[in-house]
Amino acid sequence: MTITVDGSPVDVKNRVLYKAVLLEGVPNMSLVIGYTNASWTLKADLAADYTAQPARAHARSHGHDIATPLASDDDRSEFSVMGEALTSGCHRTRNEVMPRQGTRDPWRLWNNYYRDRAMLQDAPVETAPCAREGRPHGRRRRR
Repeated sequence: MTITVDGSPVDVKNRVLYKAVLLEGVPNMSLVIGYTNASWTLKADLAADYTAQPARAHARSHGHDIATPLASDDDRSEFSVMGEALTSGCHRTRNEVMPRQGTRDPWRLWNNYYRDRAMLQDAPVETAPCAREGRPHGRRRRR
């Protein structure tokens, strides 16, 4: 699958994940990566709930339909989000297409359900720089 923004391809391996869910630099894009040390669906459920409810409600309450998390170069590490956790051959091969691990919150993927639950359900939605666009509700831009 090729991801594009305004017709330009997005190199996912050079991006990080905001709160381990939203792909940096890509408008309204969730990328769910489950836990490597617990049930995959625990993280998938948290991510889906976060994407569908608080993040969307926050954006709409501020008049935004589009939010794009923006990270700095200092927020990216050399490792992929799976690189430190899984080291088998097949995972090392896939390392080249996975987003990078963040160096600090809210860009770091921790593989910790309790930490993620607090971050995705209890913490304020807006803790990172984002580019935002407002559109009249009911009118969506086609891609």
